[in-house]
Amino acid sequence: MNKKYSVDEAILQMLKWKNIVILIGTMIVFMAAGFILKGHQNVSVEEQAFTKVQLNLPSEQQDGAIFVNTYVNDLLTDRVMKQVKAKVAGASGYKLTDSELKDMVKVETVGQTSIIKIQITGDKAKKVKAVNKAYRQIALKEFYHTMDHGQIKVVDVGTKTERTAMGMSGKKSLFFSGILGFVLAFAVLFFTYYFDQKIRSRRYLAQRLNMTVLNQGSADADVKVAATNIVLVAPENSYVGILYDQEMTPDGVQALVTAVKALGEQGEQLTLVPVPMNAGVAWLTLNQMDAYVVAVLNNKTTKDFVLDVLSRDQFVKSQLLGATYFDKLPR
Repeated sequence: MNKKYSVDEAILQMLKWKNIVILIGTMIVFMAAGFILKGHQNVSVEEQAFTKVQLNLPSEQQDGAIFVNTYVNDLLTDRVMKQVKAKVAGASGYKLTDSELKDMVKVETVGQTSIIKIQITGDKAKKVKAVNKAYRQIALKEFYHTMDHGQIKVVDVGTKTERTAMGMSGKKSLFFSGILGFVLAFAVLFFTYYFDQKIRSRRYLAQRLNMTVLNQGSADADVKVAATNIVLVAPENSYVGILYDQEMTPDGVQALVTAVKALGEQGEQLTLVPVPMNAGVAWLTLNQMDAYVVAVLNNKTTKDFVLDVLSRDQFVKSQLLGATYFDKLPR
C-alpha cells in the first residue's frame, strides 16, 4: 500500500464546506460563462442560388427518364464545367478551381418530372449568383448543342441565405458548462490534496500508517490528553524522547513536557527529552531512551518526516509508543 499518497485521504480532505463551496461556485461561474458565450456563438452562413429548367420531350420519345438523366450527367462533365469557369471568370472575375466548382454545384431531377434543378452553394452571395447565371446560360446552350431533339426552358430562378447557429442548445450549454466546471474544480482540489505532503488528520496516522495516536481530544484538550496517555503507555521511571521537526518548534514540545509534569506523581516518574530531528544526532539520542513519541502538528508536519521515522524504527533500540497529533501548536 502506498503510504505517501492516498485517494481516500484526499477525498476526505475535500469533503469540507469550503471545498464544497468552491465546487458549487466554480459550477455556477462556468454555467454563467456558457450562457454568455451561447449568446456570442458562431453562425454559419450558406448562400444558395438555383435554376430550374424543364425539358419538353417530343411525343415519340419513349423513355423520358433516360433522356433527362443523360442531360443531368452531361451538365456535370468536366467539359461543361470548364465552360462555366471560363464564363464566370470573364463576367465577374472569379477564378474557380475544378474542385471548388464541383463542391458548389449540385444537379438533380425534381421528383418524377422532367424538371431539373441546378443548385449552387457557397459562402459568398456574389460568387454564388455569378456561377448560377453562368451555369444557366451554359445549360441552355449545352442542351441544343448535344441533344438532337426536344426543347428546354427556364421555369424558376431564385436565391436563399441559410444561417445555422454553430453549437449546442442553451440548456445543453448550461449543463455541460456546469459539468466542466465541476470536473475541473474537482480535479484541481483532488490532486492538490493527493500530492499534498502535509499531514492533515489523525486518520492518516492511525489507518494509513498504523500508528497509535495518543490524543483524540479537541484542539484545546490535545496537549492534556497527550500528556495523560504518554504517562499511561510509557514504562515506569523511563526516559521518553519526544521526536519533533522544525514545524513543531521547541516551545510546542516544551508545552507537552510541562503538561506531563503537571500530572503530579505519575508525570514526575517520567523524564521527557525533546529530540529535534537532526540527521544522525536524533537517532543516537533516541537509542539512549527507553521509549519515544513522534510529535505531529496538523497541516505543518510532513508525511516524509513521519515515514522516515517509521523506516528507521527497526534500527532504534527504544520503543515507539505512537504519535501525538496536535490541531494547533501546544502552549
